Amino acid sequence: MEKKSKKKTGFTKVPMALPKAGSISLFTNGTVAAAIKRFAEDATLFDAVKMHQVFEAMYIQGKRDGAREAFSEIDLGMAAAKKLVKHKNPGRPRSPKAAKPIAASKAPRRRKRKKSKRSSK
Repeated sequence: MEKKSKKKTGFTKVPMALPKAGSISLFTNGTVAAAIKRFAEDATLFDAVKMHQVFEAMYIQGKRDGAREAFSEIDLGMAAAKKLVKHKNPGRPRSPKAAKPIAASKAPRRRKRKKSKRSSK
């Protein structure tokens, strides 16, 4: 009797070298990993460069998506924290009342001179 080999489940690690990002590990299922390895063996230089550009774009987009997801989680946490804290900004401060100077209020008032009715000729 022949023994059947058990199919490995889960992800397969395929190491890749990118010039801008350094070395990364691509985690895929077994079918995609086998296709990538087969492609790497039979690919021409042009095909390899195009595939490299696709992988690098996927890697950069994955970093962006991860950062976007992290910041959205932080924003949701901040919104929940703001709902818990019952705080409102105090707003614009009141203007100080105009205080009268003490010396000016006790000083006697001067009378204004009346204009004379005489006209000068």
